[in-house]
Order: sequence, then structure tokens, then C-alpha cells
Amino acid sequence: MPCVRKACPTRRSWTSRRRRLRGAFSRRSSMRWVRSRRRDTCRTRLRLPGNAMAGRKSLSLEAALARHRDAVAAFLASAAATQPDAWTRPSAEGKWSPAQIAEHLSLAVEAVKRELNQGPSMRILLPAWKRFLLRRTVLPGLLSTGHFPPGVRAPREIRPTLPIATREEALRRLEGAASELETSCRQDPRGETLRLSHPYFGTLRASDLIRILAWHALHHRAQLPGAEERSLP
Repeated sequence: MPCVRKACPTRRSWTSRRRRLRGAFSRRSSMRWVRSRRRDTCRTRLRLPGNAMAGRKSLSLEAALARHRDAVAAFLASAAATQPDAWTRPSAEGKWSPAQIAEHLSLAVEAVKRELNQGPSMRILLPAWKRFLLRRTVLPGLLSTGHFPPGVRAPREIRPTLPIATREEALRRLEGAASELETSCRQDPRGETLRLSHPYFGTLRASDLIRILAWHALHHRAQLPGAEERSLP
């Protein structure tokens, strides 16, 4: 009768244990690889293109204020040249009239000036992670080209109402608000370290926010009747 050699139970247990450990380490390394790939993908998606980085070059507060002054002056000149019968007439159904656009610009400048004077700022509309993404993806292009994403609704604090002021009164209000904002920025002791709030981007350098206000004025200037025939300064 042949002799049958029985397997050692101790040896079998060690073999099965090694297999389990090898499988566990394999699963851990696989999950570690997946997590690293996810991190690399997120970093790649958030990396800014070269032309977008041009908009993030530092600009002094004084230079930003000069740009805003010129943009408001361009809007005021175009608005003053608007025909009287077109001042309160919307350009299309659901659009704002030139009078409402002027009020909207005044409200935006006054909101920033109110925060500078230790008053309430505009309400933040997005969670922190969305503000971070917008600062990395949308803000550089906005600062460099003035391109505003379509379909974004204005915050409630700066939505215009039915116009009751005359054209002269509305333009004087915008001119005065821009001048007071410039004076408040210059008198603020924080200087270049001054930071202000934006409802979609969150806290920004004051120079960046003033640049957005300048592009904002030019953006709405292009919506005035006949603005396409008048070249920018």
C-alpha cells in the first residue's frame, strides 16, 4: 500500500496567509495608484494656459483706478450721445434700457465704495470650492480680455429698478460714485494690500476688483444704442 504524505497544517496556514497578504498589498497599491492619478488629473485640469496667465499679472491699484476712470468716462460719453427717446427704451424684450444700465453701474460702484467705508459687502453667492474654481478658470480671462460669461445674473444688490431719474441725474450719479470710489481707495491705509469682496469670486485684491469694474463699464457701454459705431478710447 503506497504511503500518502499528508500536508502539514502549519505550512498550509502560512501559505494561505501569504496569499492573503499579497492580495491585500496588491489592492492597496492599486488604490494608491488610482488616488495619485485622480490628483494628477485634477491638477492638470486646474492648470492655467499660458495666455490666461497674462491676466493675472500684478497691476498696481493706481493703474487699476486709472483704467476704471477711463472706462467710466467712455461710458458717460456714449450714454450722453444716446437719443433722448431711446434712454428709457430697452434694446430688446427682457433687456435693460440705457437708464437701467447706468443705474446698474452706479449700484455696482456704490456697493464697492460701501465696503471700503466699513459697510456691508455684497452677499457671496457661491460656496468656497466654486469660488476657487472660478478664480482659477474664469477670472484670468476676465482680467485680460474683459470677457464676461454669458447668462450670469447680476446680484440682487445691483439690479436696477424702473428708472425715475433723468439722464443727466443718472450720469452725474455714476460719475460721482466713481470719483468717490477712487478717493476712498487712495485714502485707505491698507494700500496695495487692500482686499475686497466679489459675489462670485470671493475675496480679491482691490486692484483686480477695480479692473473688473472697468471691464464691466465697457461691457455695458457696448450695449448702448449705436455703441458699435463708436470706437473705444
